[in-house]
Amino acid sequence: APEFKWLCDCVREPEALPKFDVFMNKVLLVNLAMVILETTYDVMDVPEPAWLDCVEIGFAFVYLGEVGVKLAVRSWGDYWSVYSNRFDFVCTWLLLATSFLPFEADLGRYANVLRLLRLLRILQNVKQFPS
Repeated sequence: APEFKWLCDCVREPEALPKFDVFMNKVLLVNLAMVILETTYDVMDVPEPAWLDCVEIGFAFVYLGEVGVKLAVRSWGDYWSVYSNRFDFVCTWLLLATSFLPFEADLGRYANVLRLLRLLRILQNVKQFPS
């Protein structure tokens, strides 16, 4: 539809690093800062503030929105053909599940590992960030 052309353009152009991916990489950098903050609390054996849980859930929903936007613009086959999208899709649903379902603390640590792996996606694009 013509009213969503701008969204399609943001998700698809420029082909090397679409504007939407640049935006999501910035979100990932903010998430990285949050993970570092959470890790600092854990290393210092200090209880995390309750608001960090809300921020964590917020990021999970932002990532769910990313999947939704990409699927709204691309076909399932086109979306799934990109390996980073597959990884993001699986990570997003696992992060949401670990955020809402009662799990043992060890599973939460695995969720943080997944989050960190997702954050590594930034490294593949660092050289492509505009100066």
